[in-house]
This record gives sequence, structure tokens and C-alpha cells, in this order.
Amino acid sequence: MRGTKMIDSDQERFGKILAALGEAHGKHITAPRIAIYFKVLKPYSIDDLESVGGKLLETNEFFPAPAAFVKMLAVSGDDAAVLAWLSFCEALERHGDNALLFDDAAIGHAVNKLGGHVKLGKLPEKEFQFRKQDFLRIYKFMSRQKLEPVVLIGRYSSKNPRRIGDSGENQAKALAEGKPV
Repeated sequence: MRGTKMIDSDQERFGKILAALGEAHGKHITAPRIAIYFKVLKPYSIDDLESVGGKLLETNEFFPAPAAFVKMLAVSGDDAAVLAWLSFCEALERHGDNALLFDDAAIGHAVNKLGGHVKLGKLPEKEFQFRKQDFLRIYKFMSRQKLEPVVLIGRYSSKNPRRIGDSGENQAKALAEGKPV
């Protein structure tokens, strides 16, 4: 953590974080809600909570519970990058050359910078593991950017012109519904 724990004078600033999240997620933010969240999250610095609040605003579909703040604060940049690599490896193992879509937009962008998941999946194991360091470095940079998730086009998709021209939104919807892309 960058700073020290919150103090009572941080409550107004903290309330603005929750208000922004509430506005984005259609939640009415009451004084009791602010007080509860403030009490739970008081051990963390207001600067860290503002940073995490911005990340949650970009990545969460629903209004976050205090635990979402704590989880995000507990993961360092290195830990997050390693977890992202493991998520990518699991997706590659489970889905192979099929199209992939990650909730964490930085994963998709990092994989694209490395040539895409189809190319990475064809590498010999030793070279694949060597690329991990490149992924970690790129992911850390990408995770600090405001990015939209990207659909990683699979081998099947790249050979089907209808799929190439299809919008990422339609591909994302198909993936969410469990349909092949």
C-alpha cells in the first residue's frame, strides 16, 4: 500500500468513490452504506482506494462489495500479472485455437502483442514458457491503460470471412452464450 490507513476526514473523499461506482451501476448510495464501507476499508489508504475504485469502475459489471476492494488491494502488480498468465494458459489449454475473450482486457491485448494465442499455442513448451516473461512485462503495462476487451480470433474464426467481419460485440455475445465463434 502506498499510504496509511484512512482517517475520518477521508470519509467525504471516500463517499465520492462510492458515488461514482453507484452512478455507473444504478445504485443509490446512502450515508449508512458509505459508513459501512468506510469502516471495513478504513485500514487502507484513500489514495489506494481511489485507484482501486477506478479499476472497479472499469472492470466490474456490478456494484462491488467491500471484499472486491480488499481483493484488488491484496494483489500486487507482479501477482496480478502471474494470475493473468495462468488465466491465459488455462484458457489456451481448455479452448485451444477457438476464439477467446477475457474479462481482463489487458490479457487479450498482451496476447495480441505476442502474436496471438494461436501462434503462442503452437510454440514448443520451452519457448512458450520463455514468452511468459514477455507476457508479464506487457501485461503490467497494459493493465495500467484504459482498454476495451478484445476477442482473440481463433484458427476457425480467422478462416471464416463472416466471422472476421463480424463485430467483436457479436462474437463476445456468442462466447457468453457458450456458442462456438
